[in-house]
Amino acid sequence: MSTIEIREELHKYIDSSEDEIIAAVFELFKSYNSIPKENLDEIDKYNQEINDAMAEYNKGNYTLHEDVKKELGQI
Repeated sequence: MSTIEIREELHKYIDSSEDEIIAAVFELFKSYNSIPKENLDEIDKYNQEINDAMAEYNKGNYTLHEDVKKELGQI
């Protein structure tokens, strides 16, 4: 779906939605647009790091806390 089609579809939803929903969506857009661009880049990087870490975890690439403590001589 193109951006133009999405905008047209959004307008249909706005025209037929209840006031509370319109107000909530407005606040969502307003708060998103108030985030500085560089913060969005940091958020994207943070989310990518989480996704990468979860992929490693799902592959079994992790160390148990007990094993780390053993390696550090804390047990």
